[in-house]
Amino acid sequence: MSCKFQKSIKVLIQYAEEQGFKVIMNYDNTSQVDWIELNKPNTIKIEDKAFDFQVYEFLRELGHHELRKDWSEYKKVLPTVAYAESVKPNKYRRRIGYYVSSIEEEYKAWERGLELAKLLGIKINKKRWNVLKNRCLMTYIRHFGKK
Repeated sequence: MSCKFQKSIKVLIQYAEEQGFKVIMNYDNTSQVDWIELNKPNTIKIEDKAFDFQVYEFLRELGHHELRKDWSEYKKVLPTVAYAESVKPNKYRRRIGYYVSSIEEEYKAWERGLELAKLLGIKINKKRWNVLKNRCLMTYIRHFGKK
């Protein structure tokens, strides 16, 4: 791993731990954030990818956290997803509004991740960032488009 990416990963791990997360690097599945409850940090898992993509995935997952850590604000920004995730059983998650709002959250998580990179002093290769962002967003569009 290049020194630049090692430093970025260390900065992100430290930030995530300060936010209350346990970090698992080189996860053998898709990167994800787990919460104990709706907005209480638990685990961030970053899949085994190229080093710059690991940094960018990490930023995206932290972007989700940045969106969700103030739940009252999150409910204003993404009310459909917030409602769907607070209702039990989760029948509401089968509605088209939930699918569209979930994709909207993904876009916003990428935006927040980029803001966090600037805040933490992590340099981003915009071309590589956009390649990964576009791939990930298309995965969600395809997934929810099948519903």
